[in-house]
Amino acid sequence: MGLRGIQRAATTIAIVALATACSTAATDDTTSTTSGVDPFAAQPLPDASILGTEVGSFVLPDASDDDTPFAIRADDDQLLLVYFGFTTCPDVCPTTLADVRTAFGGLEDDADMVDFAMITIDPDRDSGDLLTQYVQFYVDGAHALRTDDEDALRSVADAFDVSYDVVTLADGTIEVQHSGYLYAVDDAGIIRTSWAFGAEPEAIAGELVALLRS
Repeated sequence: MGLRGIQRAATTIAIVALATACSTAATDDTTSTTSGVDPFAAQPLPDASILGTEVGSFVLPDASDDDTPFAIRADDDQLLLVYFGFTTCPDVCPTTLADVRTAFGGLEDDADMVDFAMITIDPDRDSGDLLTQYVQFYVDGAHALRTDDEDALRSVADAFDVSYDVVTLADGTIEVQHSGYLYAVDDAGIIRTSWAFGAEPEAIAGELVALLRS
């Protein structure tokens, strides 16, 4: 059984969804809520109107590079994959990042032409070091984008049409919800395509190669 099959078989956690989302209800030891939603079911794509949106003018600190400002655009003639998530996500985030790692493996000689950045929507708990270790466990050299400026984070998320919410309940439980889409951005800072949670790594790799050839 492959990695994806193992994850599907071993994980029994479900999520409270915003479109497609992962959610945790966390105390000091981070536990998760359950619902009747299957986090591993393929989800519909976001509104196609997001394609063509310019996001390259947005800049966030890159914790993997001493908080150097990172513009959300690919290098020349390359592509940048962008994902919004958080390190204590119990299911959707680690599954998506594992799928990204598998997709990179399918790119073969084109792997050097695609970069990856994860933007945390839970910066209060995701320190720069933690986020860097998390994202680079899945993708070597990946960028760990993090800001304590809530307005800046919301602006970037809105540009991608990403929904997220981090709420601390009266008993100290932390609940997190967020959209689970993956995006490809080109060297002009334009969103070229997106994938909903559940997209097969082979399909992601194939579309990336097609975009690189276009």
